[in-house]
Amino acid sequence: MRQYGRLREHGTRRGLLSLRLEAYREFLERGIEQSVRAMPEIRGDGPCCFSLGLDAPELEPPERSPADCVASGLTYDARVTANATLTDRESGEIVEQRLLLCRMPLMDRSGGFVFNGVRRTVIHQIVRTPGVWFSLDRERLSGRRLGRGRVIPARGPWIGFETNERDELRVRLNRGSSLSALAVLRLFGLETDTELIDAFSAVDTAPGRRFIENTLAVGDCTNRDEALLQVYAEMAPGAPPNRDSAEERIKRLFFSPQHYSLSVVGRHLLNRRFRADDASLLLTRDDMVRVVSHVIRVSQGHEEPDDIDHLANRRVRTAAELVQTEFEAGLHEVARAAQERLEMRGGRPKLPSNVLNTAPLMKRLDAFFNGSKLCQMTDETNPIAELTHKRRVTSLGPGGLNRQNAGVDPRDVHHTHYGKICPIETPEGQNIGLLSTLTTEAQVDEHGFLTTPVRRVKKAISSHDRNLVGRQLARDVVVGGRTFAKTGEIATGRLLDRLSIVPARHIAVLPYVSAAADDIVYISAFEESDATVAQCSAELDRLGQFVGESVSARRGAELLNAASEDVDYIDLTPRQVVSASTALIPFLEHDDANRALMGCNMQRQAVPLLHPQTALVATGMEVDVARDSGHQVRALSDGTVTSVTSERIDVTPDGGGETQSHDLLNAVRSNAFTWIGQRPVVKKFQRVNAGQPIADGPASKEGELALGQRVLVAYMSWGGYNYEDAIIVSERVAREGKFRSRILKKFRLDAMDTLLGPEVITRNVPDVADWRRNLLDEDGIAPVGSYLRSG
Repeated sequence: MRQYGRLREHGTRRGLLSLRLEAYREFLERGIEQSVRAMPEIRGDGPCCFSLGLDAPELEPPERSPADCVASGLTYDARVTANATLTDRESGEIVEQRLLLCRMPLMDRSGGFVFNGVRRTVIHQIVRTPGVWFSLDRERLSGRRLGRGRVIPARGPWIGFETNERDELRVRLNRGSSLSALAVLRLFGLETDTELIDAFSAVDTAPGRRFIENTLAVGDCTNRDEALLQVYAEMAPGAPPNRDSAEERIKRLFFSPQHYSLSVVGRHLLNRRFRADDASLLLTRDDMVRVVSHVIRVSQGHEEPDDIDHLANRRVRTAAELVQTEFEAGLHEVARAAQERLEMRGGRPKLPSNVLNTAPLMKRLDAFFNGSKLCQMTDETNPIAELTHKRRVTSLGPGGLNRQNAGVDPRDVHHTHYGKICPIETPEGQNIGLLSTLTTEAQVDEHGFLTTPVRRVKKAISSHDRNLVGRQLARDVVVGGRTFAKTGEIATGRLLDRLSIVPARHIAVLPYVSAAADDIVYISAFEESDATVAQCSAELDRLGQFVGESVSARRGAELLNAASEDVDYIDLTPRQVVSASTALIPFLEHDDANRALMGCNMQRQAVPLLHPQTALVATGMEVDVARDSGHQVRALSDGTVTSVTSERIDVTPDGGGETQSHDLLNAVRSNAFTWIGQRPVVKKFQRVNAGQPIADGPASKEGELALGQRVLVAYMSWGGYNYEDAIIVSERVAREGKFRSRILKKFRLDAMDTLLGPEVITRNVPDVADWRRNLLDEDGIAPVGSYLRSG
């Protein structure tokens, strides 16, 4: 392949499936143990005074390979066992038993699952993050600003504060009816009027719009007891008003970690917005004061409302997190059932297995992998279709949007999608914009926010660093009152020798882009909103310094020509803006977006050909797609090929050692009925390097994606036969079978006992001509090698 690209690639590609594989590996290694530790305590306080605990979960190695599971119709999984400890709290007797918790489906090396012999994919889901979100309404007649704030926990009731036309603060719990905001504020510690006025004295200062004073003047919630009963009546409608019942219910709703949690992500967002440093996963008095103060400031025009489509307010639930959520929910069901069994039991259980029944957990996992909208049969038409399916992000599903109610805004391209979600690739039809694809370099951070890689722009360098030589100084170098060099001078080796005798310090130089791998960072939409990021096409000299005083850049939603001194980061590669499918389209920047979208979707419909050809004009993405699809076989180490057959390739490593055998797939049926097979591309006694392709998969050739054929196309009218999208194909293309492909279908015929006697599979079919019967064997089945026409 000859490269014509002007920009140099920085070898940072982490693999197109690295996000899935690394996240699921983390779940298996640490997530299972965290979920078991977070399981509710099982404790019997009735006649059966026992407690039960689980610890030391362990994942056993799988018994079969993914290929064997597909062939046998089984699930590629592993047993998860744990130590169950049953403690008699009266006698102190402890009984331990190793129990099977479940069989956990495993992810294969191509990022998918094999469930009941069917290859399935759990897709990522993008949802609104827990935390706090502010919006703005306008009064219908006067147009005055009416601020709103909604606290959304990961578990527990939503709390929505709002202002009305009379400048009173109101609150809604779980989008219910409107109450005075004092009802909630008094529950969170602001019990007296004086405390309320003092808490908001710094923000509630606008003349004519005193929200706290107006709310107090209504007088519909004057103390904590009234607040308790008002909130209790809202959360338990129809229940008799009783202070003790209300106290217990409110304590469980808002102040119990088992029933209310902001989650780590929600707390992180609250701290980030209000520049706080709280650690509690419960709401605090300070949180309430900050939220209501911000609602007041939004109403006054001192703060702007949030953009819900901004990626700082949306997070991705990866495939691993979705499976872990189901696992934890199943463990909670197991704990609840065990708790009930302990409380109802009259006798004394002898073993933990007498109390703990793990069937609800297994049932939960089975239901998720079999019927969830987020777990789908893998699209295996060709490698790019499979890869795209595994990199898909959906806004639909449990906890997400509804395609019937979703408007234009959540479907539209947002400026924060840059480098994270592809602006081109999305389905056409009612799912447009709700199903998206990750860009080639997008990753997810520890809180679930999408990130994109950039290179740091440095503006200073150590006085003891040899890289200082040749750079232009941005400020005078003064040490101990003595000037070593002036602004604008070029640093020389002599200057570096003079500075080496004094303690190291930072020397201001012209901004430059570091080529070090440590200076490639992944930034989220929130970090990006306050940073100036230059385009990767910015011209740099040999030292990485910007050529010219200004450079094309972006800051938030604004595109600008920024001074090089103001640039914080520079994009890593132009390919990071689009998905893998979009990056396969040559000259994309000159293409209309709608045509590019059609091209992305059509590539995924190409069936693998018998004799594929690589693209004549390629983008360089073909190698990455073929490698990361999981269908290509690569050498594990440097060595020599000692045996090549259609079923296996043997490689003997350099320096001796055990021969490495690579089994090849042949005639495997995909979910789309296309042919999955692997063809050797090496010969016996050939030298191979570690990572070198030794066998091609479907729709690939010599390590590159090969979706079609190189054909010469000309336009000429032909009596109307090629009207609109019809194509006239040359005789040579048809004769050579250039577009010939394999389709695998399974036909099954059952013979059963009936009331008239047993059915027999035979060629003696009545009312069929003899010459037609002669085309079948004695069992009535077409022999191998028969040429079949459709129908």
